Amino acid sequence: MFYKDLSSFKSKIAVTTLSNSTETEWDKDISNEVNKDDSQSQQRVSFLIDTLVNLHKSENPDDSLKTICQQLHENDPIDNILPNSQAIPTIIQYLHDRKKEFVLHALIALNKLVRVSPYTCQIICSNPTAFLFCELLNDSYYIDQLGLLLSFVVTKDDSLAQNLVVHGNILSILMEIFNHANEDNFVKLLNYFYTIFSNLKPEFFKSKESTIGGVKVISLPVPLLQEYIFSHNHSIIIPLLRIYLIVIQNWETELVRCLPPNIVHHLVKILYNAEKLDEIGTRIALKELLKIVRIWMLTYATNTNFISDFENIYQQLIDGLFNQIEKSPVALPDILEIFSTIANYENTSSILVRNHHLNQLMEQYNNFNYEMKFHFLTVFFRSSIHSPQQVIENCSNIIDTLLLDSFDTFADLNFDKYINEIEAFLKAIYSLSTINRDLITIFDYNELLEFLEKCKNVPRLFYLSQKIIDHYMEDDDVPDEEYL
Repeated sequence: MFYKDLSSFKSKIAVTTLSNSTETEWDKDISNEVNKDDSQSQQRVSFLIDTLVNLHKSENPDDSLKTICQQLHENDPIDNILPNSQAIPTIIQYLHDRKKEFVLHALIALNKLVRVSPYTCQIICSNPTAFLFCELLNDSYYIDQLGLLLSFVVTKDDSLAQNLVVHGNILSILMEIFNHANEDNFVKLLNYFYTIFSNLKPEFFKSKESTIGGVKVISLPVPLLQEYIFSHNHSIIIPLLRIYLIVIQNWETELVRCLPPNIVHHLVKILYNAEKLDEIGTRIALKELLKIVRIWMLTYATNTNFISDFENIYQQLIDGLFNQIEKSPVALPDILEIFSTIANYENTSSILVRNHHLNQLMEQYNNFNYEMKFHFLTVFFRSSIHSPQQVIENCSNIIDTLLLDSFDTFADLNFDKYINEIEAFLKAIYSLSTINRDLITIFDYNELLEFLEKCKNVPRLFYLSQKIIDHYMEDDDVPDEEYL
């Protein structure tokens, strides 16, 4: 063995997280020994292949695992020999060993191999191996390496995610482990749960296999969600919100029970009335929460009681965001992006416009830099597209300024780079002018026509530009008097 006892080995292990590489101190110093000279590189590959082919006969398998990690490089042609060797089955067999550090070394080797060998991923995705991984998860000693391995492979082959759930019962095992995990391990397990859960295909949740012991797979995280949704810890709340999002996207008939209004109100209170939004974690959580609230509202948009609930939720949400504009200027792009999302749906944009929030934002407009003005104009465009009547009725004092300012800005922009913004601008013009045709008279006739003709040269903008021209000149073939 490399290390005489467990404690000395632990001191060598650098704990990794989902976002880091799979390297530990055990294999970090190894990679530094590799000679990159071409001739020696051929010797290295030859030695690596020989070690893999003869691994099942090795008298010192731990040393062989170290050699594999030392010699293995990206793009090494090992998949040419692995299918005809016993290397991967042998390493997987090592996972049954009673020596913990040896099992950990086998996991480290697998973590290296899956990143260069699709064949290894394929073997790992088999049912028996999936069950073995689930058993190992019960021991926190393997959490880092095993979690990294599973998190990588499920994104490469979704069959592993399904095997882990159906044959390995991994979600139920994870639910049990949560009960006695310390906070660090809890967060890691939560991220592993999310990674596996999110790699299950939507149709899986409707299949016969999506039931374990009579319990729907989609319902498994619900107790976890209900217990920990009140956490103030961003590292817990963010993956939890993302798991929630999958639940409500795939379990529509039980949606109300999954996401009662009091929980939504609580989350809004925590996140939107935070002391400051300077923390990136808080802002990420804001966006995840907004997705959940929006989906829930759109699903029950016809139910009067739910609309009433969401009026209150969105009003509280918006009030909190306005409070943060002064408190957390660094978060302003995120705040405006959230307003932009609210403005992008008819039900929510009407709340934004009807309660004069666009007018409130306009008070800050002259203080915005160029980028912030772009963000705000997106809020205005989307509101105009989805709630034009209410924009006309409630924002009459700012419409002219924003349309003219937008036109002056967009007329000289690179159409390819800003096509989304220009398209939104054109949609806003058309949407507003179909309700009040006089709005279009604020533009210089010839300049607008020239701009629209230029837009028609872009295929994506052609139809929209032509519609505006047709609407603009629908009464006459010549400009109205006010243009002359």
